[in-house]
Amino acid sequence: MRARLDAVLERAPVGTGVRSLLPRGLYTSADPLTALEQTERAVELLHPEYFPSPWAVLEEVDRSPALELLILQSIAGRQGRWAVREAEVKDAKIGRDLLRGLGPIDPLGARAKLEGAKAAYFAGSYLEASRLLADADRCERTIDGSIQLAVALWRAGSIDAAVWAIRVALLEDLDRYDLRTLLHAHRIESSLRLLHEQHGEFGAGELGRMALLAEDLARPVPRARGPSSAGPLARSPSSAAPLVRRRSSITPRRGL
Repeated sequence: MRARLDAVLERAPVGTGVRSLLPRGLYTSADPLTALEQTERAVELLHPEYFPSPWAVLEEVDRSPALELLILQSIAGRQGRWAVREAEVKDAKIGRDLLRGLGPIDPLGARAKLEGAKAAYFAGSYLEASRLLADADRCERTIDGSIQLAVALWRAGSIDAAVWAIRVALLEDLDRYDLRTLLHAHRIESSLRLLHEQHGEFGAGELGRMALLAEDLARPVPRARGPSSAGPLARSPSSAAPLVRRRSSITPRRGL
């Protein structure tokens, strides 16, 4: 992580103002919190304008090494691998919990982990599927993998972690999405966000009810053409409207 950040700083074009604000080798030599604070100050000075949405920030990233450095640190913090601001502590804890006990990274075993996750998911072992998907994600971050992880965590009743996973997917480069996958990810995020806002802290009974609700909201996503299409674990929850139906109207279905 430190080497990647310093590489971004090193290739920053002259005239962007970044090199005058951030010293060479900052991310290798400084502690993460100090480096994060200095990056935030640089962004404030170089970008006093208001960004109306995350997409506006992402559109500016190619022209702003300072923004790229801040986003990389934010993502690493949410994965539990970098310092975080107070508002991101909860996300960092979720990332650490998902990665705890996974052992050394094994890039050659990524495909086997994905196959194991698929088998565990369809056997109803959603936490095991989540663990395997998180392990595969360490080998190669993919949009589909983050979407599948979000759905598996949702089915396991870990709503906070599912929200974290789908937002990790939506932080990826938009150019890597095809339209159907992007819409699919947004539908999952909006449904999970509404569940989170409506239910707050969940008891065992509520978690069981939401597991049935996840089944009822699920429907297959047509496979899209292009490099990114929703994998076999991820299916699209419908709009949030069915959340207000009576429980008696819910008809669980097997699998997503």
